[in-house]
Amino acid sequence: MYKAENVKDACAIFMTLVSRGVVDEKSSRLLQAYKNVPEVREIISGVFEPAAEVKVLNAVDKLYISPGIDNRVFGYTNTELRDLLGLKTNAELYTAYFIILCLMAMFYDSEDLNVVTRQFVPVIELESFVTDKTEKIGQLEEIAVIEEELEFGFSHAVYLWRDLPDYDDKLKSLARSKNNKVSFILKVCNFLQAQDLVIVHQDREIYLRDRLDCMVRRYYSDTSRKEQLLQFLLSGGQAARRDQVAAN
Repeated sequence: MYKAENVKDACAIFMTLVSRGVVDEKSSRLLQAYKNVPEVREIISGVFEPAAEVKVLNAVDKLYISPGIDNRVFGYTNTELRDLLGLKTNAELYTAYFIILCLMAMFYDSEDLNVVTRQFVPVIELESFVTDKTEKIGQLEEIAVIEEELEFGFSHAVYLWRDLPDYDDKLKSLARSKNNKVSFILKVCNFLQAQDLVIVHQDREIYLRDRLDCMVRRYYSDTSRKEQLLQFLLSGGQAARRDQVAAN
């Protein structure tokens, strides 16, 4: 049987995460209870996480909550995400996902994909990266097979990105750009900023927040699908081609 005090602390931690999204210095006693009392962590990981289909992420001086992939209570549906991002179609939503994947690939461009290798990513550099990857993926003959294996609609992003106009470099402010590649990227990154996942500095530079870094390293660090997707992007599709050849 669990101690009543530890059950109360575990419940308080979970409810704080649900209501605030974070346990930090404002709830220092609860934060210390999670970090210093094994039974509190056991209750959360063994009871609350599977029951609510969430994951509690333990950062250095904070706790975060992240919904499971299929969580329809704490997570977003495709329709909700489209509304929040101001998108109209699932093709646009897949493109938004693709931009986020590209951003992660640029930040975690390392051998194990779990170490941040740069301080920030310039918006213009992200645009070039997305353009380069969509062009290379669009040339793959086996794209339909890859989409099925990786469970991601790459072709939606390829075609939509190809049709978007380039950024007008005569504009002094990136924020003034409309209906082009850069404005689409800023729309996605501003959404991530609203979720406390990144910082968009003067519409020019993107910085990771601790919450997103913790999600990538501690929640998705052991998932082969994350590694497959990022390796696919970083290799420009070459890894997928080799896998396909080997399979045949």
